[in-house]
Amino acid sequence: MWKSASSDRPHGAARRPTEDSAAAAPSEGALRPPDRRTTAIRPWRDRLAPILAAGLCVVGVAGTAAAQDSLRRGPVVLDRPSPEFDPLGIRAGSFLIFPELAVTAGYNSNLFADPDVVVGDQFVETRPALRVRSQWSRHELDLDLDGAFRRHLSETTEDRDDGSLRVGGQVDVTRALRVNARLLVARETEDRGTVNDEGLIESPRSLNRLEGSLEVARDFDQLRIGLTAAAFRRNFLSEEDADRDRTDYRVIPRLEYEASPSLRLFTATQLEARRFDTVVDTNLDSVNYGFDLGTVFDINDLITGLVQVGVARTDFDDAALVDQTNLTTLGQVIWVPTPLSTVRLNFERSVIPTSVADSGSRTRTAARILVEHDLRRNLTLALEADYRIDDFEQETADDEFSDNRLNLGAAAEWRFNRWLGMEVAYEFADRSSTDPSREFTRNQVFIRLNLQR
Repeated sequence: MWKSASSDRPHGAARRPTEDSAAAAPSEGALRPPDRRTTAIRPWRDRLAPILAAGLCVVGVAGTAAAQDSLRRGPVVLDRPSPEFDPLGIRAGSFLIFPELAVTAGYNSNLFADPDVVVGDQFVETRPALRVRSQWSRHELDLDLDGAFRRHLSETTEDRDDGSLRVGGQVDVTRALRVNARLLVARETEDRGTVNDEGLIESPRSLNRLEGSLEVARDFDQLRIGLTAAAFRRNFLSEEDADRDRTDYRVIPRLEYEASPSLRLFTATQLEARRFDTVVDTNLDSVNYGFDLGTVFDINDLITGLVQVGVARTDFDDAALVDQTNLTTLGQVIWVPTPLSTVRLNFERSVIPTSVADSGSRTRTAARILVEHDLRRNLTLALEADYRIDDFEQETADDEFSDNRLNLGAAAEWRFNRWLGMEVAYEFADRSSTDPSREFTRNQVFIRLNLQR
């Protein structure tokens, strides 16, 4: 039998579908603080977002989020509740407010992610945040307000001021019928070294994002039927990037079946229209179709996972671009070998839109492993390896190229009490490419102070 809508997901799973959340599910009426350590081990939490985002493109916003509901709610290291270190929040009526502040000092050995002009610089970044969580026995209303303000010692053109506002809510119409709505408004800066980076441009590209989705889900005993409609808007601030401004519209019907308490099967179909504001040389507008089959499983509370396979079809409006049909996969597996250790494995093959000149999309094949271990109750260690291949489709086969990227990282987090923590981290990135101008190697080190209430 399906669980009631109010108790069917772990903290933050449906509210923040692009993050890897696997905290313990609250009991009915229990306090619902935000995800444990929302500022901790941040480079690894942020790194997971593209992998999950690719999955969202395959199965849809609600499809993947719903499947994630069944991912491990047990003692996953980075998400395990720690009563002596978790923030208590500030009560305001029927809401809990969680203020946070993270201050980072770091060094980037190749700030421009360039193979020839290698410039290193130090920086300081301040990340204030505010989480608001409703404490109602029915329905939910959550708000996340984040800021990120980075200043460099020498290369001030790389300074950035980013921020985002996320609002989400759920209405439990009945125990079997729920409605979810999500809204994101964000100002972001593209990182140097992303697949869409154009090399030594004057300054990193900034953009505004607007995303919204509405989901309706109905349970029929062991069967769940859902429908999601979503829209995504990208608007770059520079006139030079006017050809990258676009709006995506997406509709995803899905069907899930609970074969047993430890096994769910699901299928999802996606229809998406991608529309660019401006056409310069090539019209990148397209209509995309997708169909996926997948399962969410739990093996003896030791291994929990989501695995799906599907087919994605892209039809471009421009006859010069080749329409594509690709096999897609997505996997997220969590293994808990001991109560103090967690191993996370993610893999994917997906088709992702790109703004690289004359390339309508790229095919990404990626794998990532993250190992977390609680050395002590207040000391967590993390190791990560991430490898991805991006194959760019061009108008002619001779113009096609491929990027191979390797990321390695290590981090340690100390939690002194429920208000104060510290983190140190190291990241290595290396990108090789059939286009030599896109290659680079980069080392970064961080030390971060986390404050929370």
